[in-house]
Amino acid sequence: MNEPLQVVMDTLQQLTRLHRELCELGQHKRDALGGGQVDTVAHISSRESRLLQQIGELDRQRLLAIGQYVARQGFAPTGSFRMEQLIQMVYKAEEKQALRTACSELQETLTELQEINDFNQQMIRLNLEYVSYSIDLIAGPPEEDATYHRSLQAEGFKRFSQFDTRA
Repeated sequence: MNEPLQVVMDTLQQLTRLHRELCELGQHKRDALGGGQVDTVAHISSRESRLLQQIGELDRQRLLAIGQYVARQGFAPTGSFRMEQLIQMVYKAEEKQALRTACSELQETLTELQEINDFNQQMIRLNLEYVSYSIDLIAGPPEEDATYHRSLQAEGFKRFSQFDTRA
């Protein structure tokens, strides 16, 4: 296999591995969010940050290797080069298939990670709304500001929350 193409393949496999680790961390974060374990969520977030730095470095390596491969094929490398375009440039069937497989594995992992992150964001949003609602119950309605303006309550302003105070 062509050396830059092998680097691309290795990088794609490493990216898939790191994204799978992010998926595992996301699942642990989901459990920690459900249990209200703030310290665990903070620890997981710092581990995610370190993985994201590694992913950024691997992605730069991937782009550099793609640029080298494209230049060796006699084309001018561009900054926005999609993997599908690279796959179309590869002549050998086994290399083409290996690239397709690596790309599809990474895409599946990215889709799974997106679903996990969407769910976790929704859980965080709901937890924040619940905390805000609890504070409102404990502290009572917000006091009038000490500024000169018309009362928002007189104009029909009502604070909306997902939680009903009459329940």
